[in-house]
Amino acid sequence: DTRPKNLRLLNNMLTFIAKFESWIVLILVTIVNRSRLQHKIATAITFNYMSLVQSTPCEDISQYAMKLQDGSIKCTPCTRCKEEQCIASHCFGFKDSICRMPNKNEFILGHTCRICSDCGTKRIILRNCTQFSDTSCGGCIAGFLWDSLILDCVRQRPVIKAKDNRFETTVSVIDQSRPTVSAVIRNKMNQTTNVTATADSGMGKQYVVVPMVLLLCVIVMTLCGVLQLYRRTAYTSFAQANQTDGRMSNEALLDSV
Repeated sequence: DTRPKNLRLLNNMLTFIAKFESWIVLILVTIVNRSRLQHKIATAITFNYMSLVQSTPCEDISQYAMKLQDGSIKCTPCTRCKEEQCIASHCFGFKDSICRMPNKNEFILGHTCRICSDCGTKRIILRNCTQFSDTSCGGCIAGFLWDSLILDCVRQRPVIKAKDNRFETTVSVIDQSRPTVSAVIRNKMNQTTNVTATADSGMGKQYVVVPMVLLLCVIVMTLCGVLQLYRRTAYTSFAQANQTDGRMSNEALLDSV
């Protein structure tokens, strides 16, 4: 437990502050012409120094300082909490230890109340949380498997088994978000065949529609290309015919002349 060490450190710090303030008081008192503000500061520091000195007479963490009616200080042993209690506040300075009973979701470990572990709804509870022991969690319940990455039980992927006279087929879903499944088929000759198929008929229809759409696009593009080629051929033939007619008309004019 690190609390006793922290208490010792705090005690040493208070002692250092008290010594430091005593030097400040000594310097302020030696000033001859001091103002009212300096006088008030010296008085305040003096009272604070006295309170700090009074707060550190019992250095042992097993005792606390008790102020008697005559003003004297008596070191009193700290109260020890019972076995069924835990420490709410440690003994220090002028304060005694404060004990309390653990809550319903707590257990006692070394006089310290700790919150019980929660197994959740996916794990088997081997032992419930008691006053002196934490909850003991077992493995995952049926249908769940332990995932070491997220440190929790996740739902087990379904496994489908089918048997007939000729084949023994085991189908396991690889990914539920995808329609693809893998199948291992064993026949009576112990020959193994790996088969990949679709698990959802709706998704299978989509896989059929996509190639049909692509085929239709190819046909339309082919027809467009044929029409374009036909137009170019017709245009070329028309241009050649016009050139031939022009030559014949020119030759006729020359003959007439």
